[in-house]
Amino acid sequence: EQVMPLVELGLHYEPYAHWGVPDYVPQSAVNEISDLLKPDVLSKMQKTIQGINAGAGITRFSINMMKEYGLTSAGYEFLTGTEHDCFSAFENVVATQTWCVVPLW
Repeated sequence: EQVMPLVELGLHYEPYAHWGVPDYVPQSAVNEISDLLKPDVLSKMQKTIQGINAGAGITRFSINMMKEYGLTSAGYEFLTGTEHDCFSAFENVVATQTWCVVPLW
């Protein structure tokens, strides 16, 4: 049995959530989560954020983000569903160039 030496590369993952917006949403308008509360962004952004199943890490973190950043009180809603629901929601908003938030994992 041959033993291969390993090089530890360090910690590469911590519990976190990534959200994204389509590339047609200017980065100057939305660069971080708090930007979702800017009046000009609120007027353009779809308020429904379609996630995946309720047990997924991205869903748990996203629900916490909704509370921590005051997004629910600003009118945003996070929905759970299937991966297909999430992908379809994204495809539909891109087809109409609607501004949206997409949970990524």
